[in-house]
Amino acid sequence: MTNSHSDALVFFGATGDLAYKKIFPALQAMVKRGHLKEPVVGVAKAGWNLEGRGAFYDETGTIRDVIQNHLFQVLANLAMEPPPRTDSESIRDEKVKVLSL
Repeated sequence: MTNSHSDALVFFGATGDLAYKKIFPALQAMVKRGHLKEPVVGVAKAGWNLEGRGAFYDETGTIRDVIQNHLFQVLANLAMEPPPRTDSESIRDEKVKVLSL
């Protein structure tokens, strides 16, 4: 007899802002790291589109903040010394040294 899983992760409101900003990136990270083996099912009332979301990002300045953060990350990656190890903490430490100057 084989071992089969009957688990699934189901979440509701799959088209909301929270899903786009938090849930989908978190699920993607979990899958990449091998922490999520169960199927994921999203349930939504609305269709899948980004209509009307542009105004939100313009009003809150999110795009500006994302670009600024991305540029600092690129700068830190280019200017940092090679970390002693390749774990995330060592890389972060080297980035902090660059940005603390």
